[in-house]
Amino acid sequence: QHGNPPDSVTNNPFEDISELEYLMERLTPADRVVMMLHYAEGYSREEVAHLTGTSRSAVKMRAFRAKRYLQKMWKTRHGT
Repeated sequence: QHGNPPDSVTNNPFEDISELEYLMERLTPADRVVMMLHYAEGYSREEVAHLTGTSRSAVKMRAFRAKRYLQKMWKTRHGT
């Protein structure tokens, strides 16, 4: 489970959701769309590429970059 935030940092899942929403807002719009379509909506990388008019490799890189940013910011804010 390396790199993943704990299930609950604050013991209040609603605060954790608000924190994640705050961090998601800091992503570029293109990165945020990829994260929402792929992870929240469940579209495959191929489907996200088609929907956004980009390549599968661009989707993969955006998701990687966004996840790395979110993990870094989560750790910075929570010390975990």
